[in-house]
Amino acid sequence: MSAASESLSLQSATGAAASPRSSMALQAIIFLAAFALLVSHRTDAIFGAQFYAEDGKYFYSHAYQFGWRCIFVPYGGSLYILLRLIGLFAQLFPFAVAPLVMNICALTVQILPVNLFLSNRFSTIPFYTRVLGSFMYLALPNSSEIHANTTNIQWHLALIAVLIVLSQADSASAWRFFDYPVLLLAILAAYANHFHNSFHFDDKHTIVNNASIRELRNIPLFFRDATTFSSLPSNQSYRPLVSTLVAIPSGIRSRLPDHFSFFRRSAIFRLKIHCRRPRTSR
Repeated sequence: MSAASESLSLQSATGAAASPRSSMALQAIIFLAAFALLVSHRTDAIFGAQFYAEDGKYFYSHAYQFGWRCIFVPYGGSLYILLRLIGLFAQLFPFAVAPLVMNICALTVQILPVNLFLSNRFSTIPFYTRVLGSFMYLALPNSSEIHANTTNIQWHLALIAVLIVLSQADSASAWRFFDYPVLLLAILAAYANHFHNSFHFDDKHTIVNNASIRELRNIPLFFRDATTFSSLPSNQSYRPLVSTLVAIPSGIRSRLPDHFSFFRRSAIFRLKIHCRRPRTSR
């Protein structure tokens, strides 16, 4: 009898605790605590804010020069819609505080995975386990390139999108207003300029000029030899999974016979001719 009552009291306590965890008040507390932790990790992001890398050179300056049209200006083969929107938002403030505004936006996106992970949408994972995982994420060392800057905000956006996909469905309308825009931004950030994209930056030495990824049989070698990652000795590092991911499509394409490419081009040509053929009236 005592064991049953103890179990019942434990369940009621858990249920009582689950409700405030999903409330907006607790989410606000989580956000402020995470914000304070990130700022303590890099105080200059708030108290000495400056543009980082492409933040000012491209995303802020393009928003100033082109207005809303900058959303459709590709950079490095991608559109970076969220970064463009942040640059446009910073135009509403004096130039002196524009770096601070963009850093705060970047910190906000960086914290959102924590808010989502600590919500009741991941209630199947013990709460204190999620707190520990969130702390490790926020306190991650040697992460200055993706910390408190708009330029690399897409990594945090991708993490939010993954958490949304893995989380439990929630009937609250507030979550729907959160989920759909985030997933839309993530999809647009990845694929909006896909068909007009080309290789950029590190792709030159890791993909275009890297002969190691041309053959599928080299995949086991990626896990033993770091020199297969890049054609440049100064950039050769141990990244076997990256090399494997780019080797699979490259290796498959190299194995396709020439007549397959000819058939594909012929089919496209026939389709164009068919679409352009004038319709005869009956």
